[in-house]
Amino acid sequence: MWNYSFIIPSVLILLIILCYYFLRPRLPIRMNRTFLRILLIDLLTMSVDVISSRLDERYATTPAWLLWAANMLYFLLYFARIYSYYMFSLEVLDQHEEISTRLRQVSLLPFLLCELIVLSSPLTGLIFKIDGAGYHSGPWYNLLYLFSFVYVAGTYVLVYFLGKRLSRFDRLSLLGYNTVLVVGLLARFLMPTYLILNTFCNLAVFVIFISFQNQERYLFSRFTAYNAEAFRTILHEWHGRQKYRMLTFSILNYTGLHDTFGVERMDLCLEQILQLIRRTSSRGLTFYLGSGRFAAIQPDSQADETLTTDLINRLHQPWQIGNEQVHLETAFVLSHSPLTEYTGDKVYEALMTALSDTHLLDQNHPWELREVMEESDRIQVVRQHLLAALADNTAVVCLQPIVRTETGEPVGAEALTRLPDGQGGLLPPSAFISLAEREGKIGILGDQVLHKVCRFLRDHHAELPWLKWINVNLSPVQCLQDNLADSLHAILQQYGISPEMIHLEITEQTMIDSSKFAKQLQALQKYGFQFSLDDYGSGYSNLYRLIEYPFRNIKLDLSIVRSYMEQSNQLLPEVIRAFRAQHFEITAEGVEDKETVQAIKELGCEYMQGFYFSRPISMDQFLSKYAKRE
Repeated sequence: MWNYSFIIPSVLILLIILCYYFLRPRLPIRMNRTFLRILLIDLLTMSVDVISSRLDERYATTPAWLLWAANMLYFLLYFARIYSYYMFSLEVLDQHEEISTRLRQVSLLPFLLCELIVLSSPLTGLIFKIDGAGYHSGPWYNLLYLFSFVYVAGTYVLVYFLGKRLSRFDRLSLLGYNTVLVVGLLARFLMPTYLILNTFCNLAVFVIFISFQNQERYLFSRFTAYNAEAFRTILHEWHGRQKYRMLTFSILNYTGLHDTFGVERMDLCLEQILQLIRRTSSRGLTFYLGSGRFAAIQPDSQADETLTTDLINRLHQPWQIGNEQVHLETAFVLSHSPLTEYTGDKVYEALMTALSDTHLLDQNHPWELREVMEESDRIQVVRQHLLAALADNTAVVCLQPIVRTETGEPVGAEALTRLPDGQGGLLPPSAFISLAEREGKIGILGDQVLHKVCRFLRDHHAELPWLKWINVNLSPVQCLQDNLADSLHAILQQYGISPEMIHLEITEQTMIDSSKFAKQLQALQKYGFQFSLDDYGSGYSNLYRLIEYPFRNIKLDLSIVRSYMEQSNQLLPEVIRAFRAQHFEITAEGVEDKETVQAIKELGCEYMQGFYFSRPISMDQFLSKYAKRE
């Protein structure tokens, strides 16, 4: 009566996939558990399909109750099988777009209704019936196909509306295995005596297996630890759904250690840290997020109270790298309970930003996750102000005078950028410059500032005859632009401004990539730009490196000036004498009182800048205060 030729290879394939499922590492997420459910239900469905079909063929010698039970179990499993495929689609979509509880509840209703109809068959005979002539299909038998097509069609609709954040491969895989099911259902409808649907379900399982069950996507390639994608997935799934404890940390001096010891020896050190995390968090999950960043997370019900203290204490002790002992500078972010007002994806993004921007973290003060999220909210607000200012060209350029030490009269100025905060105030550079650099907006901002400075010089230089130059800050990120010199020169030409009137201020950190930096300075120097080294003493430069580059002016960082005023020493005078011997002009920043003015004069600095003379003020205020001054 029925053809069983397809069933044996289908069962063997499922058993092989089931073995692979348990032999490989698996992330404990609903998608993986749902796949296991599909495998088990498929195996049961195939087994019961064969058993019920064989019993139906021998109806004359089989008790009626056994025929009812076997066929009812098959139809219950049939509906459970199709529903489990649909649920897997939901779990894949939930990896990127959180599926609402309401949608899950509504999706369950057709399944429950069909199961009730099957259970009522002994009374109603709607799906099937058993009589003296054996098994017969009921009047609602084709509900199997309607039910199946409803769930497959629902998957198509959900992928269309909710699958935009999936990769193209994942979207095609979802649609692909559901299309295989459709073809299998049509084959079953056209060839009802062949147990062929099981083969197509096998094919659907195979598509799922190669598309979504490749656990390598969740493992870091060089270590036996989960990666950043696995961390994002766990946070997305666990956050707001179950309580957990989490410890994340970053090695602050990782780049320097990596350059010093190389990949191989640093990998040995990182593996030691991962082993430590596994020992102290044996019931949790361990992640390596790349670039010296780690995470450990475990359900709150299994959390070990000593996890945080043991890890922090051990990480503050020296580590063996080759034949050397090294102290790691680490900064931590802790979480003892989920913050339900944030999504898991937002928590992940905030944590990765904090662990990457290590200047935000303090190795002496572990951050709480709530502090990180509040900082993330602040950055988001600043981002909105930054984008709005760039779109409307509303960044405010303030000017702070630079005074000649000998006369006490202003001779130049520094352009300092502020952003409107939406409430009538202004955001300082420290709030948005690093953000603009990270998001690739600093070039646009720098061009807008230079436009405003050049326009000011063109329109008001006659009223400010004493103004010899304006310093404009140049970001390290701008120095990576290949056409930087041409771009800046074009702006000056647009307003008819001589390059000698624009001094480019460059921080010490910009000089780290010396080859690229040297080429940029050469290109800019050809156009006549002059250069000032900003914040000397806060970075890495030395006198020899400075001689290599065409700097005209060295600006002493305010921290050096303040330190000298707090406790006089011979180092700063010697540094200034060395600079002057090499014909550098010296500007002292952070001059805030008469005592500092007198000390700077005695040190022999040519220029001074600071609140004692003026705070940064708007261009209009600057014009009003200094116009026609000789």
